[in-house]
Amino acid sequence: MTMDATTSYYDASCNLIATVNANAGVLLDTVISCVTVLPTTQTIGGQPYVPRVYEITPTTNGPAVVTLYYTDADFAGYNANNGTFDDIATNASGATTASICITRVDTVNGVAVGTASGPHIATWNAVGGYWEVSFPTPGFSVFYCHTCNPNMEALGIELLKFTATKVSNTSLLQWITSKEVNNKHFNVMHSITGTNFEQVGIVSTKAINGNSSSPLNYTYVHSNPILGKNYYQLEAVATDGSIDKSEIREVYFTEGSVVTIYPNPAVSELHVDVNVTKATQATIKVLDATGRLIRIIETELVKGLNSNTIELSGIASGVYMVQITDGKGLNYSQQFKKN
Repeated sequence: MTMDATTSYYDASCNLIATVNANAGVLLDTVISCVTVLPTTQTIGGQPYVPRVYEITPTTNGPAVVTLYYTDADFAGYNANNGTFDDIATNASGATTASICITRVDTVNGVAVGTASGPHIATWNAVGGYWEVSFPTPGFSVFYCHTCNPNMEALGIELLKFTATKVSNTSLLQWITSKEVNNKHFNVMHSITGTNFEQVGIVSTKAINGNSSSPLNYTYVHSNPILGKNYYQLEAVATDGSIDKSEIREVYFTEGSVVTIYPNPAVSELHVDVNVTKATQATIKVLDATGRLIRIIETELVKGLNSNTIELSGIASGVYMVQITDGKGLNYSQQFKKN
């Protein structure tokens, strides 16, 4: 649907999903609005959120005022499982509430970044039998509803950067958090298949009492990676035991080369870093799910780190394969998702 004013979106049962009022002069074009209703209240970084999550994706992002709709049961379910966090008023209490915050979560270079706004008021619509929460937003993504914490923080851990690189015969993991809420420690997870991760280390939080709004730097060295593909993931463990997981990073060990591909999922560009001990010529291919060649790069690799960027604009969303060969033993392949 193309829109440039106030438009409401409904599900297949004609239930309201969301209403979007675009700012004057802003054309959002086609807007996809989805809602996911979870079976129970979930937590991110130790903080609960209402088990109704919205994702609004316009063709052209821009500022607007959004109204999201919640049932009385959504708020009652949140109150029953929100621990020490404030309740959200329900129709039974006959009141509105000004303690609601909305966290918008965007994916930036493969990292989820949350931004909180509030406090917002939930207003009971007696005719429709639902709650309405309206708020301004500079852009669109995934929206979570929760009661505001004392510092008006967004949900969970904000991971600015997470890298995994080969250093001699070890994997050096480095990450930076811009914000931590109720964080206890990080589990460093390792896999040789990309699934079935096992814990190889624990790194305690540097945040005082688990909370920080300043950048914090962390490092971990995995001293015994295997020959071939090594996958790494971080688990941020909150004080209540809940876990947030990072994107997966990969380090590839051969007798003389290492490959790193990021971000995954990718949007407009895919970066391919190849570190070799000897100069060589390599071929980088991108194949679709049927094996059809989508992109090909012939590149001269110098000794040391070589960075290549593959342009993905014009490629449909889906799962693709990167293949890298050099005729001298480097034969690497890795799936990635293009959003």
